[in-house]
Amino acid sequence: ESDLSLDYRLFEGTHAADIAASSAQKPTGAITRQQMITDLKLVSKALDDKKNWLIVLFRPWSLRKWKQLKMMV
Repeated sequence: ESDLSLDYRLFEGTHAADIAASSAQKPTGAITRQQMITDLKLVSKALDDKKNWLIVLFRPWSLRKWKQLKMMV
């Protein structure tokens, strides 16, 4: 499973209108309310997992930074 990330430059300039117009013409189909809720729950869980990963990743750095600041005072 890969994450989709788009560079902001895709939506700038003269070609941006072409991208938006062509994607707007393709029907994506209807989505039920229950499917939307399920999708939102999945996205929420994925974001929460990333947040927790970042907390674990930056905790050692923030503790070192906190100790450095305490020594300066």
